[in-house]
Amino acid sequence: MAPDWTAQLARLTPHALRDQLASRPLLAARIELAMQFRLSRAEALLLDVKAADRGHCLVVDIRAAYGRCRRRIVLVRNARQRQALDRAARVFEPFDASVAGPEGNYRRRLYRLKTWLAQLDGADGRLAA
Repeated sequence: MAPDWTAQLARLTPHALRDQLASRPLLAARIELAMQFRLSRAEALLLDVKAADRGHCLVVDIRAAYGRCRRRIVLVRNARQRQALDRAARVFEPFDASVAGPEGNYRRRLYRLKTWLAQLDGADGRLAA
């Protein structure tokens, strides 16, 4: 079962989702990983994509930034998940994880996600932020 916040996005058509996220490729990659691997919102926004990919699994460890979460390992079960992970790795490749980079800190990422969801809610009328 997908987390509530990704279930809201699943109701959108893939074309509409792709169009809305075209200007935000980093956010799009994080949302795609969240939908594929059932990540919580905090996990999706704080995950270091390059460090998490182990080939056969995804190591979700955000304890340094978000103390309430536990480290967990999610198996890559099918080709769709592997492709999503590879796409996300290509998007994040030019950025260094040790600095905040173009995404900023957790609060900025969360603000961008919430404002984007609010825009979708206003445009579509089906999503709630």
